Order: sequence, then C-alpha cells, then structure tokens
Amino acid sequence: YKKQLDEKILIEKGLYTPSIKSLLVSYDQQQLEWSKNDLIDGELSAEKLNQKNGVIVVSKHFTNGIDTQNVNFKLGDKILFQTPNGEKELTVMAILRQVPINSKEIALTTFITTEELFTDLLGEASFKAVDIKIKHKNDEKVVRQIKDMIDETITFLDKRQKNDEINKTFLTFAVFIYGFVLAIALVSILNIINTMNTSIVAKTRYLGVMRATGMTCKQINKMVIVESMTYATSGSVVGCILGTMLQKLLIVKGFSDLNLIWEFPLGQIILVIVTCILVTRLSVILPLKKIKSKEISEALTT
Repeated sequence: YKKQLDEKILIEKGLYTPSIKSLLVSYDQQQLEWSKNDLIDGELSAEKLNQKNGVIVVSKHFTNGIDTQNVNFKLGDKILFQTPNGEKELTVMAILRQVPINSKEIALTTFITTEELFTDLLGEASFKAVDIKIKHKNDEKVVRQIKDMIDETITFLDKRQKNDEINKTFLTFAVFIYGFVLAIALVSILNIINTMNTSIVAKTRYLGVMRATGMTCKQINKMVIVESMTYATSGSVVGCILGTMLQKLLIVKGFSDLNLIWEFPLGQIILVIVTCILVTRLSVILPLKKIKSKEISEALTT
C-alpha cells in the first residue's frame, strides 16, 4: 500500500488512518449465502455479525474494472469507523475473495456488514441495491418484467453476459486441465499394465521351477497377486504424498494472488489408490493365464 501511494505511513496510538476512504456496504442473509463461494476465512452469519459487531473485509477490490490486492486483514483485527454518532469499533469476522462491487473512485478496500449494523453506523441509507438471481439462463421474459417495473430513478445492471463469459472461460480452462490429467492417467494405466506384464513374463522360468517343486497354480496366483498389490500400494502411497505436497505448494505459493483455499484431497487420493490397485489386479490376469497354460518343461526352457 505504501509503495503504491508513495505516502508516509502515520500510526498514532497503534492506529493507522488511511488517506483514502473505503467502501462500506450492507448485505442481507441471502447475499451472505451467495458470498460463501468466495469465503476465504471466517463465517458468514448475520446473527453472529450483529452479536459481535462484526465486519467482513474483501481481499480484492475493484476500481474501474481493475482489481487490486488489499491490506492483509486477519480475523480478529479491529477497525474504527468514523460515523455521525462518533467512532464505532468493528471486528473482522470474515474475509471474502471478492464481491461484485465496482467503484469509480479510488478506494482502499470494501467492508461489508449487516443491514442492522449498517443502519446503526450511518443511519437510514437513501441508496439501496437489490440483487436478483435468475434460475434459468437467458430468461428474457423475467428481465423484461423487471425493466418494466422500474423508472429512470433506478439503475438496472444486467450481469448475465459477463457471468456467461466467465463461465465459458472457466469451462475452457477446465477442459484443458482435465484433458491433461486424463492423458496422464491413461499413460499411467498403460505403464502399470506394461510393467506388470513384463515383470511376470520375466519370471516364467522361476514360476516353472516353483510348479516343478510342487507349487499349485492357485499358490502361484496368490504369490503374484501379493507382489503386484505391494507394487500398487507402495507406488500409490508415494505418488499421493508427493502429489499432495505439490498441489499444496502450487495453491498456497504459486497461486497466492488468487486467494485459493487448499483442502486435503481425500476423495482424489482414494480414487487414485483404488484405481491403481484395480488396474494392477486386472493387469496380471492375462500373463498369468499364458504362463499356466504352458507345460512345466516348456516353462523351464523359456
């Protein structure tokens, strides 16, 4: 913040008063529910915000369509608001990644509180906004009805086109990423099949000796399956550990500007382990069948 504004930071009595004002808006419970997709930390509850004089801060603030990273607020930080009734102290209880609010004037950040606290801070506001979500895409009939209900004193903003562009961009990115992951998965599966097939074929003479000394085909099956499951389990565990560490590093460090939240990928880990074990188990069926179809003498001379 200091580098961007090139101003001298003055802190008096442990408090910093910025030279640029911030935006303060109020949300009702429905708007708080919609904002949960962008929640970085904390809890979005109108009841708890009212009880504890809570405020929500936004990590990225939009000014004339340009998003900038804000002050690194943390839960529990205290913020003093200058109101017509004097100073009011509010506590940071949640942090959002971003909100659909674009300021034409330069602002330090955006604060969100409940309608009750907003009225308590500033009194009854003359400016009010209504957010409407349409369930069905491109529902022109509903949009026309809304437009017919308002007059020139109300500003109507239609964000469907912008949201549609965002969704298409996300879809394109998702297709690329998941396509890349699918290609890696196919290569891994083929590698497992080839490795197990090569490993069993290379043991043809050894398995022939085992059969010659009295080992039954059922015992050979168990021995090969145990060996293959050992490979699959150890490989899956090592791969999942390294993959999880890499994923966390990329999200926390590589994409820190996006304020993404890393969660332990338990579902993906279970899917990877189960897939590896299943593919490994199936990959030994055909080579084992070929070896058992050979006579012992033929297997010993292979």
